[in-house]
Amino acid sequence: LVADGAVEAVAAELERPHEVRGIAARRGAGLVVEALPGMAVPPPGVYAGLVGRDALEAVPAAIRIDGGVGVRVLDADPGFDGSPLRVRFVARMGDEATESAIRLALARQGS
Repeated sequence: LVADGAVEAVAAELERPHEVRGIAARRGAGLVVEALPGMAVPPPGVYAGLVGRDALEAVPAAIRIDGGVGVRVLDADPGFDGSPLRVRFVARMGDEATESAIRLALARQGS
């Protein structure tokens, strides 16, 4: 399911969003998270998700997979640069998804 990008179905099976972990690095206006070896990264595309340094922190984010894991935090920058980060995939979006569409998808999932 992860390989197909069916992150909603993965969440239903796991009873939580699928996540990858890695170290965040600042790249322009966003972050790039270098996923740890062995992490199952979904296919290229845009995802609505949550990011945080631990299991309790859940900051809304737009996640773009395109050879790496790009993260754009939707709220005030919490200073993730250089931090170990959990990236949780909540919903797969269209490639041109707007910030409001991503927030709506997160709200629908109860995130």
